[in-house]
Amino acid sequence: MQVDGESFMKYVQDNNITAIQTILANAQNSKKLLSYKRKKSGDTPMIIASRCGHLQLMQLFYHGYGVPFTEMNNDNKQPLHEAAQFEHTLCVRFMLQYGADVNSLKRADWTPLMLACTKQNIDTIKTLIEYHADTKMVNKDKWNCFHIACREGNPDIINYLLDVDNRIWQNTSNNGRTPLHTAALHGNLEIVKILLDRCSYPIDIADRCGTTPFMDAIKGDHVNLARTLAQDYQADKHATDNMGREAIHLAAHTGAIRSIHFLHSELRIAINTLTKCGKTALHCAAKDGQLECIENLILLGIKINAQDHRGHTALHMAAAGGYASLISILVHDFGAIDLPNFVGVTAEQLSRNEVFQTLIPWQDIMLGYTLSIIFAVSVIWLCQPAQVGCQSSPSANLHGKITVHFLNYENQKGLGWRYPACNETQMRCPSQFHICIGHAGKSCYQQVISKFFKTKITRVPLDSKSNLSKTISNPFTISYYQPLPENLSVHVEVFDRVNKNLNHVDRINSSVSVEANSTQTYKLLGTRPALPVSALTISFQYQCDSNWTGQYCESAVCAPDCNLSHAHCNNKPGQCICNDYWKGPNCSECVKAIDCSENGMCVNGGDCVCKANWGGKKCNKDLNPCRNQPCGRYGNCSITGSVQNPFNCSCENQYAGDRCQYLRPDILSTQSTFDSIQLEWLDVNPNVSQGVIDKPSIATYYILYRLMKNSNVDIHCIKCFASNSTRQTQYHLVNLLPAVHYQIQITAIIGADSQRAVAIHGHWKDATTKGPPGAPTIVDINTGKNEAHIKWTLSAQGTGGYLLRQLNFSVQYWIPSISFNWNSHGDSCNSCWLIPSVRRDGDEYLQNLQANTTYAVRIVVSNPAGHNVSSWKAVTTKGLPDRAEISQVITTGYSAIVSWPRISYNGGYQLNDVTYSVDFTAGIQKNPEAAMTCIDCIHVTQSMGYANITNLEGNTTYQVRVETKNRAGSSFSLWKVMRTKGLPGQPTIFNITIFVNTVTINWMPVGDNGGYTFQNIVYYIEYFSIDDFPVPAGKQYHRTRNTNKTSLTFVIYEDAPTFYLFRLIAVNPAGSRAGDWIRGKIQGLEPSKCDIVSTRLTNTTATLSWNAITYNGKYRLSEVTYYAQYKIFDGESGDCTSCTSTSKTTNTFTEIIGLNPDTLYRFRIIAVNPYGYSSGKFTEARTKANPPPKEPHHDNRIGVYVGIASGLAVASIALFIVGVILYRRYKRKAERSIPAQRLHDLMSQSTSDFDFNYKDTIVLTSSEITE
Repeated sequence: MQVDGESFMKYVQDNNITAIQTILANAQNSKKLLSYKRKKSGDTPMIIASRCGHLQLMQLFYHGYGVPFTEMNNDNKQPLHEAAQFEHTLCVRFMLQYGADVNSLKRADWTPLMLACTKQNIDTIKTLIEYHADTKMVNKDKWNCFHIACREGNPDIINYLLDVDNRIWQNTSNNGRTPLHTAALHGNLEIVKILLDRCSYPIDIADRCGTTPFMDAIKGDHVNLARTLAQDYQADKHATDNMGREAIHLAAHTGAIRSIHFLHSELRIAINTLTKCGKTALHCAAKDGQLECIENLILLGIKINAQDHRGHTALHMAAAGGYASLISILVHDFGAIDLPNFVGVTAEQLSRNEVFQTLIPWQDIMLGYTLSIIFAVSVIWLCQPAQVGCQSSPSANLHGKITVHFLNYENQKGLGWRYPACNETQMRCPSQFHICIGHAGKSCYQQVISKFFKTKITRVPLDSKSNLSKTISNPFTISYYQPLPENLSVHVEVFDRVNKNLNHVDRINSSVSVEANSTQTYKLLGTRPALPVSALTISFQYQCDSNWTGQYCESAVCAPDCNLSHAHCNNKPGQCICNDYWKGPNCSECVKAIDCSENGMCVNGGDCVCKANWGGKKCNKDLNPCRNQPCGRYGNCSITGSVQNPFNCSCENQYAGDRCQYLRPDILSTQSTFDSIQLEWLDVNPNVSQGVIDKPSIATYYILYRLMKNSNVDIHCIKCFASNSTRQTQYHLVNLLPAVHYQIQITAIIGADSQRAVAIHGHWKDATTKGPPGAPTIVDINTGKNEAHIKWTLSAQGTGGYLLRQLNFSVQYWIPSISFNWNSHGDSCNSCWLIPSVRRDGDEYLQNLQANTTYAVRIVVSNPAGHNVSSWKAVTTKGLPDRAEISQVITTGYSAIVSWPRISYNGGYQLNDVTYSVDFTAGIQKNPEAAMTCIDCIHVTQSMGYANITNLEGNTTYQVRVETKNRAGSSFSLWKVMRTKGLPGQPTIFNITIFVNTVTINWMPVGDNGGYTFQNIVYYIEYFSIDDFPVPAGKQYHRTRNTNKTSLTFVIYEDAPTFYLFRLIAVNPAGSRAGDWIRGKIQGLEPSKCDIVSTRLTNTTATLSWNAITYNGKYRLSEVTYYAQYKIFDGESGDCTSCTSTSKTTNTFTEIIGLNPDTLYRFRIIAVNPYGYSSGKFTEARTKANPPPKEPHHDNRIGVYVGIASGLAVASIALFIVGVILYRRYKRKAERSIPAQRLHDLMSQSTSDFDFNYKDTIVLTSSEITE
């Protein structure tokens, strides 16, 4: 099937893979189709496939036909650009895997990463960066991918790019704009927050024009973003660009009405702010023809006739821009005056045509200006509230916002001011409201000209979930910074529109009262003369600003932590001013009276409250008896509150007495003998030099001693030596019991008078008389093969009072008999070995002992008073471990696992101190029990109960044993024989059955599986076409799936019959073994049927055409041939035994000659391949009859002349019709032109009726003004 380039591109767009494969397979020049380029765009099939995301087509073009990824269209876009731009991530990854340039450039230097950033698919961006896309590349405007992503506003993409490159945000464009400017201009609030939080942007960074991000947000009318920048990030709301314009001027240039109201109402920007050239926002709006913006600026109080530094007004700006309709509105509706500039040029002279001259006659302007002033003065005078014997509440400085909510307007009979309202049954009469919120004698705080409400005038639901106008919502908020009256004035004019004219319907002129933090709803009555009375329902909600409170928001809120009990803020929000006698940042620090001493403190400000134990008016009288430390240096004074004993002394541990003036007679030292103790103690007089014994003390001392263990319990003494009192500070106790613990106390009696005598008791002191040593105790024994390590301690009796160096130690040990009594403590040990004069630190080693032998051991200790022995302890030396016997051996082809149970006895050592190892060698030892040295063994160390032996030879016999080893030596298990497994036997195919391309192969199972069970064997078939025989080195065979059966059926997918070689592979865990190759042939089928698609017959010939077959019975399509059969139709369908056949051809058409004229024939096509043929359907067709004889020749030139004359006549008529149409169009255009005098008449009709009465209003279209 042959197709042209455009048809092929259509198949690519539709992703018709089947048709494309057929076209490319049959095409004479497939490269021409794949390289086809559209003239207009330059797109190729590969570019179209990548743009549409057809991954399979791209794989076909690249792998099948070698189409490169470097093709470019007329925009220099490569396939990677298209796939990245249209978010086809899989296509992007496919091209990058096969070497596509990730940083290739299209026109204007855009990379695939930049195009991907114009969309929201982060996976495409991650794929490009994964393949090293350069995030620092910029286009011709110096934008990088981060600029573009900030414009699109996907937070996930922004955070990801910042994580990849933390300096990507530092790029600036040719005009100095940062990604922050871009995000702000497009109103991407979340992106702006991310950039300000994660990047080091100055909040007021300016581009080369001086524009800041805050200005960009204002220009784009993104109020929420501008509010965030101003309030949360403190952006400079007064910043100017290089032309001296502030944000309000830029908002006027772009017509950002919401931004203008935000700047004026929330940020308090003056509406008449000037640029450095003296221009107001009105100049800027007029320059760009922003009509709706101009209306809102005038409602906000901008000066309509303001002049800049050159004297230009808004009319000059509008005239210079040629905005005729804007000029008309400024003059008619707002009374603009054509003032000359400072060189005497008026806006009229700047006008580009006569429109301005006809619109602004000087006399009419002065008249309208005068009448406007008179009207304004009248309105102010009429709106003054009457002062009739009442006194208004005092004004206060207002610091709040009033929210006004218009609910509905009711006019029951639909009456107008002096006439009925329009007949709404005959025409549409939308209503409009002109609103002024203010107070008497003052201008409007808020002016609103509402949109037209299309409901009936009898009831207008103003609260219909829509705004009052394009810029004013319902409800809306008014902010005030001037005195708030008791009542607000509400002035509303109601109009309806009939045929573009405004008719006055009603006027509401009333006053309402408002209170802070409350909502009031009022039903205000109309003032038109007709009855019934109309009514307008409005609600007012007054809320104080932050840091203000009170009924009229007149009270400032002080600092958050200010203590208002002791401070105020003097109506200055956020301050804290302290009252008298209070100070500190929060006014919480009290200031005491001036004459109050340091012992007094402040409680209520200016007072003097005394601290504890101080009194008097000035708190300078001392009431503390412990002030002068009556308890001395060694006592703590405490107040009792008693008059007789006002204080009490708590003495330190070594002191006593009512003033802690005495030392306790504590014992300083003791020296014991077998039956006596020498004592020495402290003198009770602290001024006596201690240790001087030849001078008598001021006290009499008594020695008390007792046999006790608890020195904290004070009971009666066992024996007191009162008759043996002494005035010295030492004493010798005699006739004591040996080896006994005593507790001794010294008591001092001071004073001779028993009533005034003072007893001072010292602390109890422990002392022990000497005796025999205590029995030692063996606490730990560690043994080795031929040694023992013994540790012991002395009992509580210890050394018997002697020094450790005065004790002698020895160790007795022997090999006891079976009948030995281990509880015996006899002193004699005739058969013992004795080690005298051993170490005194309770630690000794016994050496040269027998292995695996039990000894009896005890310790002997002695001093001058006697000796003592420990109990006998059994000590067993250590030996060899038990033998570990092999319990199981599991072999494979080249490895073996040997396992054994772990031993339960390690010769006295810990079980975790044993190690195991495996010896193995090829062959069989004669004596399996021989523990001989294995010279040619391989040694494998293993601490577990098994070992994995690798790198063995298959089908080989080995002998293995286990060695168990501890510090005493090694034990060996018996040798055990094992044999590794091998490959299976060679498999053999005994039958191959082939039908078409289905192959069934049968074989016998192998007789030997190399030592494995037959459950561990599988088979598969390897095969290849005989054209490849012998198989080249490195060629991969075709192989089937694995099976454990003895037959396998599989299908070979080939386009034509081929001879194949087959062989069987047997596989077990040791490896595989292949059988012999056996030859077989894959048979085909007959081709598919082929039917005639077209016949062309003459009187003697027939040309037949048909479509090529798409299936050739597994043969190649090039092996099919065709021929045609035909016969004269005899009225019967019958067979084709009498058919005539044409010669065979490989084409899809044939020509038959020699047919009979005017005869009905039957034709069919036969398709033939090596297997057989298939017949198509019969097609019936009749040859044409012989042509009639030729007539005589006639001259046709007369007909040609007639045709030419007719054509000229038709052309003349067409030119005439076109001329008539053009003439009528020109005439209508001339009739629509309005002469200058007509415009002058319209202008002079009146602009003085300024009371919202629009009568005889004529609306001119922009085309009429221009004409």
